[in-house]
Amino acid sequence: MTIYFIFIVLCLIFAFVFDRQDEKSKFEQFAFWSLCLYLICLSGFSYGLGGDKFSYMQDFVELPLDISILTYVKEQFLEQTYMPLWSIINYLCKEWFDSFYVVQFIESIVVNVSICYVARKYTNHHFLFLILFFVSEIFFQFNTEVMREGFAIAIGLIIIYKYEQKQNIIRYLIGVAIALLFHLSAIILILYPLFAKIRVVVSKKNFAIFCISVVAVWAVSDLVVTDLMPHLPIISESVKLKVLSYMGIGTTVFGFGNLFCRYIILPFIVGSYFLRYNADDGLIHTSAKHILLFELAIGGLICVVGFGFVRFFNYVRIINLCWLTILVANYFREQKHLLARTFVILLYSLFSFLQWNTYFPDTKAHFYDLFVPYTSIVNEDSWVFEREYIYKEAIAPLEENNAQREIK
Repeated sequence: MTIYFIFIVLCLIFAFVFDRQDEKSKFEQFAFWSLCLYLICLSGFSYGLGGDKFSYMQDFVELPLDISILTYVKEQFLEQTYMPLWSIINYLCKEWFDSFYVVQFIESIVVNVSICYVARKYTNHHFLFLILFFVSEIFFQFNTEVMREGFAIAIGLIIIYKYEQKQNIIRYLIGVAIALLFHLSAIILILYPLFAKIRVVVSKKNFAIFCISVVAVWAVSDLVVTDLMPHLPIISESVKLKVLSYMGIGTTVFGFGNLFCRYIILPFIVGSYFLRYNADDGLIHTSAKHILLFELAIGGLICVVGFGFVRFFNYVRIINLCWLTILVANYFREQKHLLARTFVILLYSLFSFLQWNTYFPDTKAHFYDLFVPYTSIVNEDSWVFEREYIYKEAIAPLEENNAQREIK
């Protein structure tokens, strides 16, 4: 726990010293990237943090080197839907180092450097961003839970930013292809250039029309899903089964309201604030509008189809967090829309608190037990495998869940 506390304290000190300055010094850059290195080491040298990581560790142990790399890649894709670049990294690390820690450290470098790079582009409050990134559980999720997807998210963040700067569609699509070779969820990135071309005014009226449309489509979503599911043209049966399992998880009215608030209402308020905050900067304002439209489209998809597609929002979650950082930083600096900003901060805090304190009765554990206390590679004698059981309970369908339902 101390190692987490040290990071937060350092961020608070540097936020007080540097985040209020418009001109960023070389020492500010050094401090920021030093904390990025801190995060890399925190994740890269960890042992048994999270829950999903245990399945990757077991796959690595059982990885057969008596077959060719091409055969292994093919088997992993057809049997477990693991995309080629993830399998290649694991195979080479097994052959050259025989240590999963190398895979873990590579992923930590790619994810955290990408996120820190993008954060410096979308907000001037760099250390406040690091605090929110850490305490909101996103750091732990991206580094220990969605490791395969973490590579794809890192690439997605970079190519979205570069596309808005250069408008080079060829390079963007090459980046999407590379991201797809890590995780299939990166397919959502193909749609982003379409939103960069849409000429839509971000207004309360248009937002209200969009919300009504989402509710209407959700009301008949069961019919759409049951008609669509049997006809999915997917080449791999394992991929098809994975998609069907996602599409078969519907929402109750309570679950829909939860998703609607998280992935439509809050992103719209935060995004709209960022647009007003950068109204005088044409490039940033236009880029933010494209990203906000993309966020809302993903949010609409999540609300209509259900919890199974929440992971698509991971590709814009960091940018949304950058915008939230500015909203939080300006909370005491201006009085305009104070009530709306208070509402947003309280809701984000509530959702984060509920996430950290999610209780799993079978294992008598909470979500935070997956990451607390911190265990590193020098603590391999620590008994951490209860976290695997916590994770299995966390992803298991609940018999009584007032947010989800099975689509028949």
